[in-house]
Amino acid sequence: MRKFVLCLVMVLTFASPAAACIGARQAAMGWCGVAISDDATASYWNPAALVWISPAGTRA
Repeated sequence: MRKFVLCLVMVLTFASPAAACIGARQAAMGWCGVAISDDATASYWNPAALVWISPAGTRA
């Protein structure tokens, strides 16, 4: 029973839904998403950089 409770606490601690939707690319690079925010997760990592993103179908 003690192992089950310990595993449950670890799963609930480390598998949070907040960390699930912020990008696998950022997770693979040690959560340094601010430096590489040029994909769909840019609004989460660096919202100030959104002014530099060009609209779809146009070239800068």
